[in-house]
Amino acid sequence: MPDVCEAEARTDTDTAATVVVAEARAAQQVWARLGAGERARRVLRLHDLVLERRREVAGVVEQATGKTRRDAFLEVAAALTIARYYGIGGPRLLRDRRHRLDGVFAPLLITGIERRLPLGVVANIAAWNYPLVFMLGDTVAALVAGNAVTLVPDPRSVAVARTVADLTVTAGLPRGLVGYVVGGDPEVSGAVIDAADHVLFTGSTRVGRLVAERAARTLTGVTLELGGKNAAYVARDADLDAAAEALVRDCFGASGQTCTATERLYVHREVHDDFVRRFAERTRRLRIDGVEAGSQADISRLTTPAHLRSVDDLVRDAVSRGATVVAGAVARPELGPAVYEPTILTDVPPDAEVTTTETFGPVVVVYRVGDDDEALRRMNDSDRGLMAALWTRDIAHGRRLAARVRAGTVIVNEAYHVAWGSPAMPLGGVGESGSGRRFGVAGLHAVTRTHVTVVARGGLVRQIFERPAARSEDVVAALAGLMRVLRRP
Repeated sequence: MPDVCEAEARTDTDTAATVVVAEARAAQQVWARLGAGERARRVLRLHDLVLERRREVAGVVEQATGKTRRDAFLEVAAALTIARYYGIGGPRLLRDRRHRLDGVFAPLLITGIERRLPLGVVANIAAWNYPLVFMLGDTVAALVAGNAVTLVPDPRSVAVARTVADLTVTAGLPRGLVGYVVGGDPEVSGAVIDAADHVLFTGSTRVGRLVAERAARTLTGVTLELGGKNAAYVARDADLDAAAEALVRDCFGASGQTCTATERLYVHREVHDDFVRRFAERTRRLRIDGVEAGSQADISRLTTPAHLRSVDDLVRDAVSRGATVVAGAVARPELGPAVYEPTILTDVPPDAEVTTTETFGPVVVVYRVGDDDEALRRMNDSDRGLMAALWTRDIAHGRRLAARVRAGTVIVNEAYHVAWGSPAMPLGGVGESGSGRRFGVAGLHAVTRTHVTVVARGGLVRQIFERPAARSEDVVAALAGLMRVLRRP
């Protein structure tokens, strides 16, 4: 029997998925009985093992994604942070909650115990751009909660899935608890969804709809993090150097292949030209290397040549309609087969496809706006709302603006990294950017079910029902009045 449960070599994909989920379900029965404390301790062993083998793990990420050494290590660091958060805090977040039930029948005499119990098997259908975070980070929450996990990686990141599954066994988790089947085939994903008790999906809005529709057949819950067309605003009083520095990281880190990266940038008209100059200067200084794995460059290649072509098509369409190229807009085949220079566009007309289509590459469009209200209106003029950012020296003003932005997360005076790498904060979108949340208490509760035990003391309920109707009404009314005086809900 292999060290991990895998199905990439099996010819009958539907059967393979069913077998992997069945083995996960059997392992989950043992795992759930360990209790949250012991499960968390083993997850922390997994954390320590990844930390010990961090260079090896980062190398696997580099090969799968084409990331630079720094971006690969940042992904390893993020996965470690998530594992540490749930490994240390998970048992506390899962602790039973006792409620004094002040119901109409028996105030103060009924106690409720609310428990969070595992769902069973969680299907984790993971995108290719941050495979370690998706397949390890999302998995540890499900594991601490007492679930088994079946990974469905993109074919480009199978090696990462294999690494995660191998590490769980080495760390002492039951064999088969974390298995994987290779994605890319709707039959495979569909079979896993049909057999699972919850589905975590990260990917495009189009596929996310299909996943939700399939899960709805069995009334299976879903957590969806889907596409973004994220917006940022540089206000008139912003620190332009700080904004330019952060937005270079935001827009072009991981070659823009990040669902939380900014693709629409609105700048107040009074600082627009000055900001664009500073932003472009920093962008042109980025070091690019698309060949060497583990490169120390700032920007590496896109994951595939096909993706480069889709990015280039969007840029060419915008330029053909009158857009101005401030930086980039050039493929660099001499550096590698999928290298595209970080690109800044201005004067993009509203009919250009890049205005609404997620580029998912190193491309940002900069727009000039007259004031805060125009910026917010245009930021919110999208079906998607995953993440947004604002720059202003007035923090109170920034908070007020943030409250008006239609997005799951809004960051003031920094790039997405500060929220994306903070697992205590729930992450997710609104509209076509998804439903549900990963990370934080919400991410943990998403892979559990609520179980309530109610214990009644005394005979008041029986006495109410045994009394004549008129007397019962008087008793209930008196209790309602008493609870109002005591200011109890």
